[in-house]
Amino acid sequence: AREHGTHYRQFGPDDVRDARLIQTLRRSHYPLDQIRPVLEELRLRGGTEALRAAVAARGEALAERTRAMLTGAGRLAEYIEYREGGEDGEVGENSSPNSPANSFVTRPATT
Repeated sequence: AREHGTHYRQFGPDDVRDARLIQTLRRSHYPLDQIRPVLEELRLRGGTEALRAAVAARGEALAERTRAMLTGAGRLAEYIEYREGGEDGEVGENSSPNSPANSFVTRPATT
């Protein structure tokens, strides 16, 4: 709806609620295709099941990403520890020759 005279748009409480929800979800990096069903359910039924599902899916994705980042950080730490053992390829004092970090290192073939 528009205000007579100024033609400014007028927003009702539901419009403000929707805008705030969209803003909150977008700040949390939810894609629009996940926000749309949340708004549709909220507008049609007043329910929050789609919101709960979107939050759960985002939580699972973040947990998976966190695990991958922690695994990568652990491997990087092992590799750095290995590399600090010396330029001649000796293993660092706290690193095992069978460490997963050694899978990142290519050793020259011995003849």
